[in-house]
Amino acid sequence: MDARQEFHYGGYKIRVKSEKVRADNPGGWRPVAEVWMDSPDSPSATPIVPANIRMVSTKEEADSIAWRAARSWVEKRELFGEHLSEAARILREWVTRR
Repeated sequence: MDARQEFHYGGYKIRVKSEKVRADNPGGWRPVAEVWMDSPDSPSATPIVPANIRMVSTKEEADSIAWRAARSWVEKRELFGEHLSEAARILREWVTRR
């Protein structure tokens, strides 16, 4: 996957842009992507940074993780639409009650 390459997926554009954590750390790549609606008047991009993964050893691995995380974000938006934050709130409440 090429750096900063854009993909069209589910009515959104995804740009993978994994970042080198530190120049002196040869195994330090952070998975990062940006997602925005695939339309001329779309608002600013939403950054996608997987929460459970801080750093991986290669850029290719980071790009792959970032792509999967962004694709998952789009799929959840397609499933829940504009009610995604409400669904997340309900799920958090349900999990904390158990």
